[in-house]
Amino acid sequence: MATTFTTELQKLYVAYFNRPADPAGLEFWNTAVTNAGGSTAAASAAFAASAEYKAIYSGMSNTQIITQVYQNLFGHAPDPVGRTFWVKALDDKIFTIDQIVAEVANGAQGTDKTAFANKTTAAAAFTAAVDTDAEKAAYTGTDANNAAKAFIAKITTDASLATELTPAALDATVASVVKAGTAFTLAGGLADLDAANAAVTTYLKNLDLDDDATTPATRAEIITELSDATAAVVALVPDYATGTAGVKAAVLADAQVDADKAVTDKQVAYNDAVKAAGAAAGLTSAITAETAAAATVTAATKAEVVTLAAQNAAEISYETLNSTVAVPVTITIASDGTVAGLLKLNTAGTLVLETGVTEAKNPGVTALLAAVKAELTATKVVTAATDAHAIAQLDVNIRDSAGGAEVTALGTLGAAFDAARKPAIPAAPTAAEVQTEILTLKGLLAAAAPADQAAAQTKLTDFEAAVATFNTANANPLATAVKTAQTDLDAAIKGVNDLAEAVIDLNTANTHTNTLATLDAAVVAAQGAFADHDFKAPVTLTAFAAGTAGSDIFLVGDAVSTIANFALQGDDVLYVGKDFTYNNGALNTGNNAVLEVFMIQNGANTVVHLETKAFGSNSAAEAEIQITLTGVNAADLVFTNGIISHV
Repeated sequence: MATTFTTELQKLYVAYFNRPADPAGLEFWNTAVTNAGGSTAAASAAFAASAEYKAIYSGMSNTQIITQVYQNLFGHAPDPVGRTFWVKALDDKIFTIDQIVAEVANGAQGTDKTAFANKTTAAAAFTAAVDTDAEKAAYTGTDANNAAKAFIAKITTDASLATELTPAALDATVASVVKAGTAFTLAGGLADLDAANAAVTTYLKNLDLDDDATTPATRAEIITELSDATAAVVALVPDYATGTAGVKAAVLADAQVDADKAVTDKQVAYNDAVKAAGAAAGLTSAITAETAAAATVTAATKAEVVTLAAQNAAEISYETLNSTVAVPVTITIASDGTVAGLLKLNTAGTLVLETGVTEAKNPGVTALLAAVKAELTATKVVTAATDAHAIAQLDVNIRDSAGGAEVTALGTLGAAFDAARKPAIPAAPTAAEVQTEILTLKGLLAAAAPADQAAAQTKLTDFEAAVATFNTANANPLATAVKTAQTDLDAAIKGVNDLAEAVIDLNTANTHTNTLATLDAAVVAAQGAFADHDFKAPVTLTAFAAGTAGSDIFLVGDAVSTIANFALQGDDVLYVGKDFTYNNGALNTGNNAVLEVFMIQNGANTVVHLETKAFGSNSAAEAEIQITLTGVNAADLVFTNGIISHV
């Protein structure tokens, strides 16, 4: 809990013991310091006289003592001058160890001062987090203290403080200290192993890597995810393929800086190109309009492809629906959308069904009509978009030619105009004037008498040829520079986005990999705890297992099993889990409200019936795993804390 003198007391705990205060000690000394009017002298003296404090420096030389003091307080060895000074002070008995600890701590400057302050802050946070009775009881003894010291030792800089005080990291630290301070028991070790395995299962179950939330992730998928993410980064940053983790991080950082700089440079180049284009009247706006028109053509073309596919599908469907084995039907769709005998153009030019054609008589004809109409409409949209883009491009060409060599070509263009038409068209027309002339000549062609058709067609052809010649001859240096700069800028922006996305995917994959590795390490640690306390490592049952000369620990698997020599030579146990209730009656006395375990005598053997779901004695189908213990009497077995053992 937070107390009035928490900070000052935590400083003493860190300085003297290199660990955070335990809650009971902090509360006791807070009361003592409060009663002493805020003086920590008594606490300091008591700490210096404590067995824990003396044990820290027991058997050390004075040089080792000073080195340890600096390491505890600041996380590094003393500088040569400081070490020499304080060692001599101890040698000459000018200061005692506790006085040196206090003096060094109070005199800290710069990064040393920061380190000590951060250790004190971390100590306070840790003590506050030890807030349950079980945690308070476990934070005692050498093992727990050493685990807490390891926590304090990791903290020096502001960054390390922030990392260690994240909720997840602090919770993990408290858990590790509690575990270190808790006496190992078979039941506790099995519960820890259960929890560690369950954590792996839950993590994989909740991790969706295949866009199917109903299936758990697999280790293979996590490996593939990291491999694919790494390959994507290497494709963008080849140097990432080799080197240590630190080198790779530096390579990525440099690549991101370079990518950002590329965008900045290309943006400057684009701005310069736009500025240069601005010298030609209306060119910048014309370029923008042409770019938009080109995008419209692209979109219209894509849409037309879709409608053409739909028309083809409707055609095939119609032919299939109206064919027999003997008489296959084949139709041909004309360019105007008509189909002989099926679709025609009425007097208004609208596509309709032929007289007498109905959906009932010709299945699929309604869908065919709709698909053909949609395709005709899409084709018209493409044509209109293409014509609009041509005019927009011509406008760019004309404006970009101002003052250039291509201006002379405009004379030829102007001469192609109908000189007899009034008002006269200028020798250097605008794009709008060119478009007007094209439409005028097309109108004249449509209205010309038969004898004048050839001359009208020639006039239109010659004029369109003159426009094409002008467009071909035009180099458009200003517009080309803008478009090139825009393309380069877009590519640079895409490079930044692609790299950012690849790095995000890589970080995500690394997180998944590291998280699973951490959870796996917890499983290994839980398994190792048995060997550390002279137990054999737990074995998950398959179809058959046998007891050894040692004390075996068998874990229930997911298959029917037989265990020979159970408890014959050692103190063997079968762990089924704490979720079960022991039923010492017959199988027909089942309780459908809870998971149950039965131990039923079967000749010379005992069969353990372990429910996989809760069900009553009247259930139609059993849902259980059976484990046979050969040569074992059920009366000699007991069930406690999820463990079946032999007495």
